[in-house]
Amino acid sequence: DIFTACWSPCSRRFMLGSLDHKVMTFEDASPYNQSYGSSGDWKHLQSLSNHLHYVQGVSFDPLGSYAATQGSDRTVVPKFELLKSKVIKMRTYASQAAPEPDQTVPTKPARHNMYVDETMKSFFRRLSWTPDGAFLITPAGIYQESETTEPQFCTYVYARHEWEKPAAILLDGEVPSVAVIPNPSFFEPPPTGPEPGSLAAAMPPSEKPHRCLFAVLTRSIIYVYDTYHKKPLFVSKNLHYAGLTDGTWSSDGQSLLVSSSDGYVSLINFEAGELGVRMVREEDKAKEGSGRVFVPPSTAPPIIPPLQKNEGAVEGRPEKRMKLGDGAEGKVGEVQGKGAKRRIAPTVVGGADGQPAARAETPIDAPVETLSLKQQGNAEGGENANPSAGGVNVLMGKKKKKKRATLEAVE
Repeated sequence: DIFTACWSPCSRRFMLGSLDHKVMTFEDASPYNQSYGSSGDWKHLQSLSNHLHYVQGVSFDPLGSYAATQGSDRTVVPKFELLKSKVIKMRTYASQAAPEPDQTVPTKPARHNMYVDETMKSFFRRLSWTPDGAFLITPAGIYQESETTEPQFCTYVYARHEWEKPAAILLDGEVPSVAVIPNPSFFEPPPTGPEPGSLAAAMPPSEKPHRCLFAVLTRSIIYVYDTYHKKPLFVSKNLHYAGLTDGTWSSDGQSLLVSSSDGYVSLINFEAGELGVRMVREEDKAKEGSGRVFVPPSTAPPIIPPLQKNEGAVEGRPEKRMKLGDGAEGKVGEVQGKGAKRRIAPTVVGGADGQPAARAETPIDAPVETLSLKQQGNAEGGENANPSAGGVNVLMGKKKKKKRATLEAVE
């Protein structure tokens, strides 16, 4: 099973994290000028087994140098493009006990695990980068000041290239964080500059200063941070009945969507200026007026071409196009034997004379009908006879009898 997936900034690669502890990378080997109108020539690039448990988060560096992964084996692995990996797992306590007066040989500093173990109640540990690639942010962290203090859940932030020590530790409260969602937009920095202790204060001055935002999701709380302030800009609690699982920002960076295992999605809208002023490039001012326009890093044309005039929905490569409802089974010479995919034209169910059945007119004052779900196909009371399952076909593990359900109109 695939737990997590991520596209590279150039859209020519994607990375998968799976149940069998592997990280797989695939690459489109087709030339850029031939990718238009095709599904690409995807090749398996490499498989890595740096984790000893489920891989629950993968993320490509926006600048194209690193690939970071996180698993339930309590490790984070930033991998450089030249196959050099750095495993992050343990750290020394912030406060160490003073050595004894008669101690001649220094003792090894005590250390603790930095991340929650596999008992965490979540399938995901979605780590991510700030959009400028300056920081890697990892969820599901544990912070402990000393051996005598209680551990606290946190989110670790690492400065680029500096994996030995986190640049910041964001405390998460009573539950661990599960996902980091970077805002795709850049925002203008405040005129007062970065606060002492903020992420931007720890970085060297930039010729083009900017402010990045990111959301941190725990199972019940949403935090929105930026790189110029120590405390979160926004906090929302208990939006859902079950734990949060994932989230995404809109392309303009003004709306945040979060999902939960209770089956619902929440949309959080921020008013203009509430998160700050978005930075605008000079060439985009005439187009949009305000705000940053998203430009894909890849210059390749879109993979799926737009439909031509009077052309139906098509599928597959250009040389194998087929219109919906077309009687032809495919190009001449195309294999149509066992296992070949065939498109079946829709059939109109008609009456006795072959014409479409007339639809009965319902009087406007007719009584309202109640729809009930009637279970069929398990009248004998087999192992799948469960009225609460509705019309869902259940295939869990072994093949079981499919359930059929029909809607019966009862007056």
